[in-house]
Amino acid sequence: MPPEHFDAAASFGWTVGKSTFNWTRLIANKNQEVERLHAAYNNRLQKSGVSIITGRANLLDAHTVAVDGKQYSADRILIATGGWPFVPDMPGKQHIVTSNDMFFLDQLPKRIIIVGGGYIAVEFASILHGLGVNTTICHRGHKLLHGFDEDIRDFLAHEMTQKGINILFNTDIEAIESAADDGLAVRLIDGSKMSTDLVMYATGRTPNSSGFGLEALGVALDSEGAIMVNSDYQTNVPSIYALGDVTDRVNLTPVAIAEGMALVNKERA
Repeated sequence: MPPEHFDAAASFGWTVGKSTFNWTRLIANKNQEVERLHAAYNNRLQKSGVSIITGRANLLDAHTVAVDGKQYSADRILIATGGWPFVPDMPGKQHIVTSNDMFFLDQLPKRIIIVGGGYIAVEFASILHGLGVNTTICHRGHKLLHGFDEDIRDFLAHEMTQKGINILFNTDIEAIESAADDGLAVRLIDGSKMSTDLVMYATGRTPNSSGFGLEALGVALDSEGAIMVNSDYQTNVPSIYALGDVTDRVNLTPVAIAEGMALVNKERA
């Protein structure tokens, strides 16, 4: 619950004691819930007659997949390998974390710089600020949430600033250095420097399409590595299909789920 909700409770007649937050407990509870969901989904798949093969897959041909030395064949193969956070190649890249890492941190930082202006950057900035982290957004654009309605973009930036989130527009990070006495030293493109405990990049995601044989089979990829498909989710190799973020169209989990259901229903028809 955000701190302002605790503050507002008094006006509704509640007397709220001092609130505290335990990051370690949150992470433990998150891990427990993820394990529960994995078990639940595995159970549902098995009850539906789905064979689950765990391991790294490699495409051998248009109908064959190899996993840990064993080969499996099928009339059709569906690729749904998602995306991966993009981090630019820059001095100090090894100090950068992404959204993949945030809920595996050993401890909550006191200060963070979040690079990016999309919804992942905005979400994490709001979450971390609500947990008491001194939060700065560093965005190379002049407004947050590119592609959203202008009134939403303006209102959001105003409200986040009012809450105490520092937003730096029209700027970017040039380099990151370790500063033993004060966390990380961040140099911006204008030459100014900032100190922080953590730098998180939320600058988009790239399709997870390499390293498992697509190129060797001649599956067409665009310039960003996204698998190219037609309106039926079919690639240029007729037996191979793809959907979700690996096709880099509308990169949202509910969209990938809907695409999966549409494909299944089409095959059943």
